[in-house]
Amino acid sequence: MASRGNVSWNALRDERSPGVHYLQMPMMGTPQDTGQQPQGFSVPAQPGRVPWNMSLKTFNTAASPFDPNYTKGENISWSQILKFPTVLPSKFDILGDKAVEVTINDQSIFLPGGGTPQLGFRRAGLLMGNGSDATNIGVKTFHWSVKQDLKAKMNLTHEYMNVWHEANSYDFNQFSFNTGIMLDQDKPTDTNVSTTGLDKRLWKFLDKDNDVLWTTAIDWEEWQNFAVTLDYDENDISGGGQFQIGILKKPTDTVSVVYDGYQESHIYEGQIYGGIFIEDSSGGCISRDFSSMTLHATAFPLFRVTQSFGFKSGDRKVDPSQEQKSHHFVIIFQGIITKGLFTYNVFTDERWKPGEMFQEGRTIQDFALIDQQPGRFEATLMFAELLRILFNHPDWSQIHSFCTKRYSRSNHFESRSSRKLHPPKATTPPSAKSITADFNTDISLIGFPPSFIQKLGAAASKAQVKIFGPDPLNCSLGPAISVGIGAGAYMDLLYGGNPPGVHVTPPNPSASSLKKGGRDRTLQDWASVWTCIAEWVYEMESTSIAQKWSSSYTYKYHLSEDEDRSFDHGGKWPRKYLQTDAIRAADAIRDVFEQLAADTLRFQGLEWDFLTLGADLEVEKAFGKRFGFKRDGNLALEEGNLCDYEGLDRCDLRPCPLGYGGREWEDWLLSVEGGNVVVVKTVFQALWAVMLLTQLPLTIRILEKGEKFPRFLNPNVVYL
Repeated sequence: MASRGNVSWNALRDERSPGVHYLQMPMMGTPQDTGQQPQGFSVPAQPGRVPWNMSLKTFNTAASPFDPNYTKGENISWSQILKFPTVLPSKFDILGDKAVEVTINDQSIFLPGGGTPQLGFRRAGLLMGNGSDATNIGVKTFHWSVKQDLKAKMNLTHEYMNVWHEANSYDFNQFSFNTGIMLDQDKPTDTNVSTTGLDKRLWKFLDKDNDVLWTTAIDWEEWQNFAVTLDYDENDISGGGQFQIGILKKPTDTVSVVYDGYQESHIYEGQIYGGIFIEDSSGGCISRDFSSMTLHATAFPLFRVTQSFGFKSGDRKVDPSQEQKSHHFVIIFQGIITKGLFTYNVFTDERWKPGEMFQEGRTIQDFALIDQQPGRFEATLMFAELLRILFNHPDWSQIHSFCTKRYSRSNHFESRSSRKLHPPKATTPPSAKSITADFNTDISLIGFPPSFIQKLGAAASKAQVKIFGPDPLNCSLGPAISVGIGAGAYMDLLYGGNPPGVHVTPPNPSASSLKKGGRDRTLQDWASVWTCIAEWVYEMESTSIAQKWSSSYTYKYHLSEDEDRSFDHGGKWPRKYLQTDAIRAADAIRDVFEQLAADTLRFQGLEWDFLTLGADLEVEKAFGKRFGFKRDGNLALEEGNLCDYEGLDRCDLRPCPLGYGGREWEDWLLSVEGGNVVVVKTVFQALWAVMLLTQLPLTIRILEKGEKFPRFLNPNVVYL
């Protein structure tokens, strides 16, 4: 914390990774301790997230969450300079949203209306607001996350202004978020700023006088999350303005900064953004994660993860000490019903090879024991992030081609740069040299994070719990599927657009390698792509071990003497024997999808179990009283079970979709607001309505049979 004159601010980092950097500026008197999250919810004054189904061309239209006209080069459309990168979601990106990358090039020269071309700048900035809207009054918190594109890096010998709130007069900024070498014209007037604070490698928060309020290092690998709170009323901040997110690259060797100076040619630079929204913090609330957010119908979480369940004597009882960590859609029961792999029974000293022995599901009590281990929940989120990479990937044929390609002696010199395998610097001596493998090694070429294998291994390691019995990995993996792909895609996987009781028809075996992305894929497609990935992971791991670059490996099972003598332990271990955390994780993901694909009907009906494990106890009781309890195949409601909607305003009615497709249910949920009445005609509709509505910060009220709707509908309640 620091202060300058009558201005005070806090710079905080959330201890959870990835954290959020917060600034409160300017604040009068004693700075508020934003480490304590105020109770209640806040509503975004303006959301700027990018929905999963938004196209680049939408940015050129009034349907964009940003201004379609400003600020960019002349005669360039947004769809030409924006990209949808394949990256993990940021901290505040709902799992139905995606990141957007703003890029600049030699043509990124802005021409103000009736003005002079800004030849000194190369700039492109997404604008939110109109300069005099509600984001310029009261107390507002500006949120964004940023990630670096290593193929479009900034040249830090220049000064960059990447996020800022520009006054309507255009002659100053309420705040700005800069990096690079600051121009002499822009250096802070405060003489207390140290040389370290001006280091070109730091992000710098500047106030309206360009004084440096706070700095932090640029992270070139991971998301960084930031928030700035402006209190307009308390501090008489005037001038209005607009929030701008993008890149403004300033020149070197300049006099005017704006109209002259040096810019190198043939540039291509980008910044990846996510989690963009302006929050109304007038109630004192500053969101730190989804658990402290209330979102518009156009920007709410479709998916929820609850951290933990406490069970006593076989009955469900949610432990109130276990707070919800974040809001995502999750089918916990998938972790119970999927098969667990057995390789050793400690009580009978029996041993099996992988695939020979399984435990067919677990009891709720078994799962509760595993769920008490701290790693289960964290591993679910880690696996969900990895699954989300595939779900967001635009072209699975690239994944298949990359993972299955092998190079023989006849094409030994082909694509050598993409086949380099480098020794890990942290665990190998300086003398260790890179090798050229006979398979592709640089998975970042297809948009995956370079640390993909390390992330797989870390998730498997986190999921390991100290209990006897089958491998507990599926207890983390099962729920991770619903978290990673979301509610609508999960419905599509289980039902494929068909009513319950109809097995999803397997597609052509080669369909998973067709040129399309992760949405609308089948369970067979997922199993197929993970088969390819698992084989590639084995090649990477076994080759590294053969080079003596890793010591973290073991046998998949206890080998016989003949098996132990059948291969060179100093060379490349056979696939059927070698086990590492990453291999175990990839194999387990493949196996879970194969289980789901082989017997889809077994997993239909988990909606009932969501009521038991995911909904409030009062909602579960009311549902049973109105619609009955768990049943198979009965989709019709009894005649006396239908509600009388006479007298209600038709604008308040939200009929559930008649079909079984995920997209139409997602669109339906986007239309639901507090005070609406959900119209259901089948038990299936009622189950899915409750599952999805549970994700909203609204109270669910299920009327009893024959009960009338209230004359005045509560705006904090949604009615069934």
